[in-house]
Amino acid sequence: MPLGAPILWPAIESASAGATRLLAEPPEGWVRVSRHLTDAMHIADFEPRGETGQDWTTLVYFESFATEEQISPIDLLITEADTDAERCSFLNHFSLAAGLENGYPTAVRLMFCGENQTSGMGEAKIVKAISSPERVYVIRITRRMDPFEPGRTEALSKDEVAGWSGWLHRIKVCHPSAPEHPCPD
Repeated sequence: MPLGAPILWPAIESASAGATRLLAEPPEGWVRVSRHLTDAMHIADFEPRGETGQDWTTLVYFESFATEEQISPIDLLITEADTDAERCSFLNHFSLAAGLENGYPTAVRLMFCGENQTSGMGEAKIVKAISSPERVYVIRITRRMDPFEPGRTEALSKDEVAGWSGWLHRIKVCHPSAPEHPCPD
């Protein structure tokens, strides 16, 4: 999943010049299938061209929401895992990374849901959370597959997980007026 010329998201939806920006774009050839914009929250979903609405197999989800205090991205992803565990036949989850990226606290977690009670499908998901003092950014890649038992995720290759991880690693948050969080020229 190559990351081409980065877009400044949510700057393209009218963020002020002094706001943090997510440097990201969906994988090449993917199309936006939904979008929700308010002052407090920006959400956009993308899927591969040719997939449709409820029948998608892979979905990329960008979200940002305003916050009055900096939120721990690790705590946010643990909370998401706890929520997923309530709707999955089982949930295995693992930390892939945690630390600072471009000076912002960041965490990445891999999650395997044996069978989602809502969709009836198994799911593999990698989630990246980045926290700034005024916004939190969450990027999810979810892949649906046939339901599976613990340790049995043959439908998801190591190469696919590596590709997702590499794509997520290139996604950053920057602040145009903060030298400690530089944006590209």
